[in-house]
Amino acid sequence: HFKGANGITSQCCPTRSLSFTLASMAPVLSFGSMRTGCPELCVRMTSEGIEEAMWSMAHFEGQLKKMREVHSLWQGDPRSFKLDAFSNPWAATNSSAFRAEHQRLREEQTLLTQRLHIIESLAG
Repeated sequence: HFKGANGITSQCCPTRSLSFTLASMAPVLSFGSMRTGCPELCVRMTSEGIEEAMWSMAHFEGQLKKMREVHSLWQGDPRSFKLDAFSNPWAATNSSAFRAEHQRLREEQTLLTQRLHIIESLAG
């Protein structure tokens, strides 16, 4: 998985120097996670040796799926490819708050579009 993620990343984001490595994580004052008692495997995303994000394996798998989708788009036209900030699988801010804000903005855009259509129909 990491080799694939690193290969896709080097092609789609060549200026960022991002890489993924396997790591483990556990609460500081414990021997492991509360669920298993063992440290949990996770994925560390670094840029030039500086940690940008630490993802659970489940989150990484989801991001890897998105990376593959983005890579497919990139392969279609690498020269004019632009990465959408909201669907960027390499963004370190893939938190629930970020997704909630994205959803709120989509709903607001829909509402504004509906209002615009009403105004246009009244004016025309």
